[in-house]
Amino acid sequence: MLHGLLDARDWLMGLPAQRMPCGGEVLGHCDGYETTCPGEWLYEWIGRGYPRPGGPGSVRPVSPAPAWPGRVLEYPPLMSGDDVRAWGSRWPRRGWRIAVDGRFGPDSREVARAFQREKGRRVTGRVGREDWRAAWLAPIT
Repeated sequence: MLHGLLDARDWLMGLPAQRMPCGGEVLGHCDGYETTCPGEWLYEWIGRGYPRPGGPGSVRPVSPAPAWPGRVLEYPPLMSGDDVRAWGSRWPRRGWRIAVDGRFGPDSREVARAFQREKGRRVTGRVGREDWRAAWLAPIT
């Protein structure tokens, strides 16, 4: 199936610009809409440059995002826990400056707001299920 997706992508990217008005960037539908599809492993594969299965750069599909912890991270009140530490650990890897101390306070809320703004998401400063996923899967800009 991945070979078929790549063949379709290659064909579409080879069309003249007037027949391909959507541009040349490959995105998934959850980049524009709140959804849990097409799956975390597929986003991870796209993020690696969609290598051909069995070819250079291919790896077994795995989910790079930890499971949703089941609670919305927000401030106030000050929240702490392993889920907060896991979420906070994403930001230095994405180029954001924030202390990874296991506490979700005003600085974490501001990073969440900035990230939501950057990704065109609803800006709340709260980290729900889709923002949790996006912290691992959204393209780094």
